[in-house]
Amino acid sequence: MAHGVPQGSILGPTLFLLYINDIGDHLQNDEVNLFADDTTLIFSANTIKDLIEKTNNNLGKMNNWFCANKLTVHPEKTNFMCFLEKNPLALDSKILWNNQPLQRIGKGKREETKIICRAPNR
Repeated sequence: MAHGVPQGSILGPTLFLLYINDIGDHLQNDEVNLFADDTTLIFSANTIKDLIEKTNNNLGKMNNWFCANKLTVHPEKTNFMCFLEKNPLALDSKILWNNQPLQRIGKGKREETKIICRAPNR
C-alpha cells in the first residue's frame, strides 16, 4: 500500500477527519459540517443571483482544495438542495462543480443552498 489506511481500519475515520479538517478555511460560507466522509456546505444570500455566484465561487475554491490534497469529487454523486421562497427552479443547472451542473434534490422554503459533497471513492 503506497498511501492511506486499510479499509475498515479503526483509525481510518479519525485520520480522514484530520486530513480534511482545514477544508472550510478558505471558503466564504455560512457553515461547513463534517461528519465521517460527508461534507455539507450551507450558503445563504439576499438574492438568487448572489446565491448562485457565492455558491459557485466557493465550489471552485473547494475543487482547488480537493485537487491540492489529491482527492477527487464525483459530480454525479454530489447534489445540492435549495430552500427558496420563490422560483425554486432558478438554481437548476446553475450550480456547478468543475463546470458540470450538479443535480438539485429536495425542496425547501428558505433562501439557502445546501451542498452535499460525498467523499471520493478510495
